[in-house]
Amino acid sequence: LLVPVIFEDRIVERLRTELNEELDATVRFSKVEVSLLSTFPTLTAQVTEPAIVGKGVFEETTLFSADSVGAGLDLGALIFDRSIEIESITVERPVAHLVIDHEGRANYDILREDPDGAADPGEAKGTDEELSVEIKRYRVSGGTLTYVEPGVYVRVEGLAHDGRAKLAGSIQRIASETTIDALTARLDGMTYLKEAKTTISVDATLDSEEQQLVLRALELAINQLALDGSGQIGWADEGTDLDLEIASKKGLPIRALISAIPNAYAADFAGLKGSGAFSIAADVKGQLGPDHDDIPSFSATFDVHDGAFKYPDLPLGVSDLHLDVKMKHPGGNLDRMRLDVPKYSVAAGKSHARGRLTVVRPISRPELELVLDGQFDAEEMAKAYPIPDVETLAGLIVIAIDLASKGDRIEKLNGSIAVSNLRYQAPGSPSVHIRKARVDLSPENTKIQELQAQIGESDLSLTGLVSPLTTLWMGDQTVTASAWLRSKRLRVEDFVSAEEDEKAEMAAPFTFPENLDANLELDVGKLTYGDVVLENFKGTGRLRNRK
Repeated sequence: LLVPVIFEDRIVERLRTELNEELDATVRFSKVEVSLLSTFPTLTAQVTEPAIVGKGVFEETTLFSADSVGAGLDLGALIFDRSIEIESITVERPVAHLVIDHEGRANYDILREDPDGAADPGEAKGTDEELSVEIKRYRVSGGTLTYVEPGVYVRVEGLAHDGRAKLAGSIQRIASETTIDALTARLDGMTYLKEAKTTISVDATLDSEEQQLVLRALELAINQLALDGSGQIGWADEGTDLDLEIASKKGLPIRALISAIPNAYAADFAGLKGSGAFSIAADVKGQLGPDHDDIPSFSATFDVHDGAFKYPDLPLGVSDLHLDVKMKHPGGNLDRMRLDVPKYSVAAGKSHARGRLTVVRPISRPELELVLDGQFDAEEMAKAYPIPDVETLAGLIVIAIDLASKGDRIEKLNGSIAVSNLRYQAPGSPSVHIRKARVDLSPENTKIQELQAQIGESDLSLTGLVSPLTTLWMGDQTVTASAWLRSKRLRVEDFVSAEEDEKAEMAAPFTFPENLDANLELDVGKLTYGDVVLENFKGTGRLRNRK
């Protein structure tokens, strides 16, 4: 009983020394309190202000810190029952910062390698008796987690985690509930979740001998979008065996779906009015890996019917929301996947979009069928749906597309895009005003019948030919163009970034796509580039790689 008191200083110093020797990081804490007298037969310990700081390239990064970490161990169960019963583990206000740099080095890879080789933990000496471990409660409160690697950013704020676990031999039973006040996730510059309220509930059994995880129940909610799941994950073979199902709660209202959309939730979501319902269901069955083409079979459905919603602080509502999505993959190479959207529609005031979509062989040679009939009043759209980071948005866009293609070959393409009096401006960027534009679509090319625009201080009048529509949206192919450009005044700084031109006044100019290769016939009344002024400029030019 007196050991924790008499030898507390030695225990603390030994703990500090062992941790720093075992970890390729610096471990520090302000104090450790060990007690048995007041809590007998439970041995309690609490570490105050622990911190783990990286070394080398991560010496400026704190991997982990917390206000305190505490635990309680039942000594009676350990001595008499050969079982470890941990009454509680508590972590108060932890902050974790996980980083992977461009060279693939991770700041959490801090365990030192044992030069003599580590012993198999299953080869315990002195007894063949299995030792059972039970954690009656482990709790994390007020946690913050940041995960960063090239192209990926995840931020968790307000993390609360409460659970229990029991380990007996190869069987491990885990049950936990997690809530997150704000979850943000960005991938390759695109935000998929923005400060989303998230809850996760798990009831699972892990059998390390059978190499199988059984999920008896999984509940996931993102804002008001709630999903239930169950199934099994096994890894006895070289690949991973999956048998999982997930589905939305029955009868979820439209507002629950909208709550998972970042920009929508950032607006006044509390007063949003909506009608209609939706459902989501998916299942995965088969082996994932080890080869690239070892993809399990899966199917997914997503249905929205008779949907309508309106934000309280916006004057216009969204109506006629219908979406019927079916995705199916029989297994193997993902090129066997098929996506069917037999119907989609949405309306807001006089604006509307409706049509259908089918995609087959999406990897090697996409077979695409698309019908789109749309009319978009930009000002109406801004009055019906929150659009962030836009100072000005107005004008009319009318789109009609009827497309059938196989890979690069367009079998059918009829349609046009017409724009009138379109105005757009984002903070810190030049204003864009397209007075009128007409583009005709065909299998051979995209024909710009006319385009009259004002970008910043430059006016443009453009006609010409551009690559077919399928090339424009594939992204990995060069878009070619041949056009006649006329202008009364063309200011180069409106189209080049400050990184390319130190004299540029605009911090965020109107930039062209990187994959555009255009031959131009130029007729410019006044062309300016910094101090260079050219009057009545006529000739040819080429725009390639944004130069």
